[in-house]
Parts: sequence; C-alpha cells; structure tokens
Amino acid sequence: MTSILQTKTRHSSNRASKFVIAAALSLLVVGLAASAGANVTGGLRAGITDDPDSGFLGGHLVLYPGGVPLRIEPSLELGFGDVGPYDFFTLRLTGNFKYMFKPARQPIYLYPILGLSMYYFKLEDCDGDGCSETEMGINIGMGVQLWGFMFDLAFGAGGEPYPDFTFTFGYTF
Repeated sequence: MTSILQTKTRHSSNRASKFVIAAALSLLVVGLAASAGANVTGGLRAGITDDPDSGFLGGHLVLYPGGVPLRIEPSLELGFGDVGPYDFFTLRLTGNFKYMFKPARQPIYLYPILGLSMYYFKLEDCDGDGCSETEMGINIGMGVQLWGFMFDLAFGAGGEPYPDFTFTFGYTF
C-alpha cells in the first residue's frame, strides 16, 4: 500500500478509459451469451478482501451456456476500507469462469474459479494526482454452492493495490 501513498503520477483519464473498455466488453459478452440462448440469472454478493483490507457489496449475473457445466459470472462490487490515515473506496469489475461439479444426488456444487478483474482503488481525503490506481488482475480459487448460496475463496495476482485474497458469499436467484 505504500506505493499508492507515495506515487502521484497516474492520469485519471487513462483509468477511466480502461474501465469504460472493460464495461463495454462485459456488456458484449453478456449480450452474446443471451443471444446464443444461454440461461441467464443474477444475484447479490458481499465479502472481504485482504491487502487491502476491505468489505464489499455487489451483484452478479450468471450465464450458463447450453450443454456444458460451465458458469460465466460477471460481477460488479463496491468496497470500503482504510489504510493508514486514509479511508478508501474500491470498484471491481470481474469476469469469473466456474466449472460446476455436482456430486450424485446432492444439492451441492463444487467448482474451481478462474477469472480476470479490473480493480479501481481511490483514497478519500487525499490531495494530489496519485490518490487512485486502476489495476488488472487474475483470480484463481475454488467455491461451493448450496441451494443458491455461494461461498468463494480466491487468490489474486495483480499490481498493487489488487487484493491478494478474496472471500465472497452470495445468493443467486
């Protein structure tokens, strides 16, 4: 976290354009999946991250392409936390792929997680140009779903301040 507190050289227009591109690509994927006949549902999610320590709330879509137990799950999460003397706000746009394994005659699903995220981090009450960062990252983890309730554990790899660890729980309607 120290580099974001010390660096004052990023340009906000570059960060905004990255987020617009990621959001447009996400909408394109959802639109293509829906037009291809994929089953589409949605849900709510919340959780915590480590380094930076934060809590988050958000929503997700769930796309099930026909014929395979693959779940495509784009999500948007808003997070809050603090580092040193600063409070911070985060916004994460994620696209996870989950391959669903269902044990015979059980209401439970187990799945590995692989995905990409764009993570926006903004320090509150911070003066200067280096008070925010936008980073891309990779999510690798595992999860379990029981009667629509999901519990995911993912490790992240990305530039600072991308979270090292995320625990997410949610419900899919």
